[in-house]
Amino acid sequence: MARSAAASQPQYDFYQMLPNLRVTVPAPSAPGARSVGPGGRPQFGGYVLQVGAYSSEAHARKVVAYLDSLGTLAHIDTVHEGEKTLYRVRIGPVIERWELNRFRHQLKLVGLPAVLIPGATH
Repeated sequence: MARSAAASQPQYDFYQMLPNLRVTVPAPSAPGARSVGPGGRPQFGGYVLQVGAYSSEAHARKVVAYLDSLGTLAHIDTVHEGEKTLYRVRIGPVIERWELNRFRHQLKLVGLPAVLIPGATH
């Protein structure tokens, strides 16, 4: 006895199955999101992208403001080397590789350099 092709196909009733399926999707983190440690300094556990190191704090703040306008959270690390002070503009921490590549691509599009700093602590 041969069965028809329609009878041998599995039958699915999605309208009955789907309401019973529940998938929990975690909320996405904001671009450049980071945990904040003592004194408001970011705590890192991954990669940091350095956008620049400037001798002028005002210039570094302008770069941070520009990055903020693009939706990328950046911060300034101040470094004293002898009598010289540098204001490093950084993004991070970046733990996921896809997010790292997205930031690098975004910076390239607007003509800003991105130096990858693995395992940075601040």
